[in-house]
Amino acid sequence: MSVKVTRDEVIAFRLEAQNLNRRVDGQSLVAATGVCGVQNSPPGSALLALNARVSGVTREAVNAAISDDKSLLQSWCMRGAPFYFPTIDLPIFTTGALPTTEDGRRHFVLGVEASLNRLEMSLAEVVDRTRNAIGTVLSGRTLTVNDLGTDIAEQIAHELPKSKRADWESEGPYAKGQPLGEGVVHFCLRILTLQKVICFAPREGNKAPFVLLDEWIDNDVPEMAPEDARAELLRRYLHAYGPSYAWGLRLVARYAFTRR
Repeated sequence: MSVKVTRDEVIAFRLEAQNLNRRVDGQSLVAATGVCGVQNSPPGSALLALNARVSGVTREAVNAAISDDKSLLQSWCMRGAPFYFPTIDLPIFTTGALPTTEDGRRHFVLGVEASLNRLEMSLAEVVDRTRNAIGTVLSGRTLTVNDLGTDIAEQIAHELPKSKRADWESEGPYAKGQPLGEGVVHFCLRILTLQKVICFAPREGNKAPFVLLDEWIDNDVPEMAPEDARAELLRRYLHAYGPSYAWGLRLVARYAFTRR
């Protein structure tokens, strides 16, 4: 049975679901981010979004939730954008957003295709190499994406045959003077956030450094089967933005495919 709704009813539903028709109590800061995450792009925009939803929210309160009790986490998430979400919901906003196939992951990190073809490497291979190197490079440290990419790319370069290493170290298309391999590693870091290997540490000035997730989070995070994480992310999206069409349909298609 189909249900017809008006534009005003859709808007009213979304305002209610996202706490935009009235601010919730400041003690509900973490819960408010769990509706469907809060995007922090450009940097700092999450504070504005939370201020619209939570009474008396301050930068200090958000920073405390991230740095002190670590009830909030920031990581790349849907569409490869940085989001705040409750730490306890980590599987939903990482595993739930992780494409299940090589083609799906290449689509998630659009722009890497030509470089992988030039290197004659699959995305899965470079992600694996990046994951294997990142523990040594990042352990006990926080590094910006540029510093992290440089160190990992150099470590991977030493493992490659000479013929492939030449392409890896040649200048790539992403930034002047940046080696091709380093640019590809940057794409792989987005996959590693969804694989729960790294997350963002608090900003240092205008820089957003990375940290190993298992070094950053002190408390245990509940595990969740990938299909359950995808289903829950879809449920939260439809609760916050439904009735919806484009992105919701893509999630439905992905979930339905993986359930076959």
